[in-house]
Amino acid sequence: MEHRRRGQLTTVLAGLAAVVGLAQLPFSRTMAAPVADDSMQVEMDTVVSSADGTSRVRTERLTVTPGSVPGPEVRVDLAGARQRLHGVGASLTESSAVLIAGLPADERRALLEALFAPDRGGLSVLRVVIGASDFSLEHRSLADSAGPDPELTTFSIERDRRWVLPVLREILAINPDIEIVASPWSAPGWMKTTGLYAWGGLEERYEAAYARYLVAFVEAYRDEGVTVDWLTLQNEPSAVQASYPSMVMLADQQARLVRDHLGPLLVEAGLATRVLSWDHNWCDARPPGGCVGTEPTPFPLDVLAGTGGRYPLGGTAFHCYGGNQAAANELVHAAIPGLQLWHTECSGGTWQADPFGDTARLVVRDRNHWSNATLLWNLALDPTHGPHLGGCDTCRGVVTVDPASDSWTPEVDYDVLATVARFGPQGSGALATAVTGEVEATAVCSPDGQPAAIVWNPGDAATVTMTFGDLALPVELATRSLTAVQAPEGTTCTLAAWPQLPEPPDPSPTASTTAAPTVTAAVVPAFTG
Repeated sequence: MEHRRRGQLTTVLAGLAAVVGLAQLPFSRTMAAPVADDSMQVEMDTVVSSADGTSRVRTERLTVTPGSVPGPEVRVDLAGARQRLHGVGASLTESSAVLIAGLPADERRALLEALFAPDRGGLSVLRVVIGASDFSLEHRSLADSAGPDPELTTFSIERDRRWVLPVLREILAINPDIEIVASPWSAPGWMKTTGLYAWGGLEERYEAAYARYLVAFVEAYRDEGVTVDWLTLQNEPSAVQASYPSMVMLADQQARLVRDHLGPLLVEAGLATRVLSWDHNWCDARPPGGCVGTEPTPFPLDVLAGTGGRYPLGGTAFHCYGGNQAAANELVHAAIPGLQLWHTECSGGTWQADPFGDTARLVVRDRNHWSNATLLWNLALDPTHGPHLGGCDTCRGVVTVDPASDSWTPEVDYDVLATVARFGPQGSGALATAVTGEVEATAVCSPDGQPAAIVWNPGDAATVTMTFGDLALPVELATRSLTAVQAPEGTTCTLAAWPQLPEPPDPSPTASTTAAPTVTAAVVPAFTG
């Protein structure tokens, strides 16, 4: 079975290489000739953040004379509509919620507006934990019991009502369109092979109970006025952790859970929540969690095969801690372009030599390689990288909250996310983009049809030519900066439709199973990265 799966993966990768090779050919366009007449000058809005912190989400209106200049060029295909975007965000862990909730009301409001107001940080996606993670105050599930409790008589979200839900409600008051993905770090211990919350696997006899546990969480949040839009089945299912909740889950078990248990339960409950498989690194991984070789993981393809791509499967979730981002995203997208790709976790920390650049490259490459959403890890941590219970003691939050001074400070990750979100808010679509020179770039078409380019300049200050269709514009880029450039007013772009995810089956007893979507290789417009 393993040998056959590897052979299938090799075949898909070979076909993908041909598709990507074609994709890298530049699209045709007409370069605007230099214009010397100042009366032809145009205005455009920019947002700039630099790695050294001298510019932090700085907005500026530029007046330039159209025309190309020597040096790097960023070419945006205004008709090259690619994937739609849910946006950027982070995880509201219990640790983050405790810190935010502890701020005085005026400071808390200022922080949340800085993060979530569309004209400020613009974050539009959040991840929450089902139970506990390493960034929780205690390691307890939502249905702890001394013995088996398949009817979930002990299920309760009382701990979430204390910290997470109040902060969530304040966030939703600022932006009611925030989308939420929820992830468990483990099933309750009594469902597992070890009887422990920290490690082990889910016993097959408790798969139905585990599905009920997940649905109970979504229903409980709904009853609190919070919609869980997306659900993963297990955080990092190939990682074994001794110091905080974890659980091994193979692809065939995820497929059974989606096909045989979660799907029927979600239909019965009338919930529109969709499921993302995997929720782990780009690489092929095996317990205790490290990469096995350099190939992309076949796990999402195995879940796809085991479910036929049927409801409630909505896509695949990746983390950034190992593997090749472009290869993994392209592999899964080529296999089934109608489902979505979410980047559900990536943490910055003290180990990084280039924290600003790492995050800038992550988001730019995600958009160039079919991701619909990019989320970092903790939304907020304290100056000592906590509070945490086991796990990472060197992680960085998007903001740092200092309980001793009732203050907060945005980190470099905030600067990157806010810069990216400004002209490409929730509902935007990626546009095919090509570059020359050392810069990296992506482009977006806003919901109202206005294009923008987002350029990471890893080197010294430089002037680049931004080409929107046949309009060439010289733009100065600061040293080691991320710059978002909105095309001049009147420039329009094509916005792709959201792909139709598999529909739930008719709940009537005589209904047949939903037909699986057609699995085809995608024809990919030009991209960079």
